[in-house]
Amino acid sequence: MRAFICDCEFKNFNEAMFVGIPLICFPKMPEEKYNAFTGEYLGIAKWIEMDKIIKEFGNILNIIFKEKSLLKRSEEISKEIKSKNIFGEGILNTFFNTIDNALNED
Repeated sequence: MRAFICDCEFKNFNEAMFVGIPLICFPKMPEEKYNAFTGEYLGIAKWIEMDKIIKEFGNILNIIFKEKSLLKRSEEISKEIKSKNIFGEGILNTFFNTIDNALNED
């Protein structure tokens, strides 16, 4: 996945940061606009105003696909989040092992 297109709702914003993919945000609500602003500030998102989405969407896609800085910065933030072990000791390993077991069941 090269980018996540969303309204920049808090859950979507956090998921994209965790997995390390850039965001294309078209926020509608004030809290979504705050997240889009934060994403642009962190260098992991591009914000499109709803009234300009048809005009600017192609340009934003070109930026996402050609500029590697958004992807690189997204990956750096993801790595930093995961290195903090914010989920407690072993919870991520338990999660990934559970997924692996489910995928490998006969």
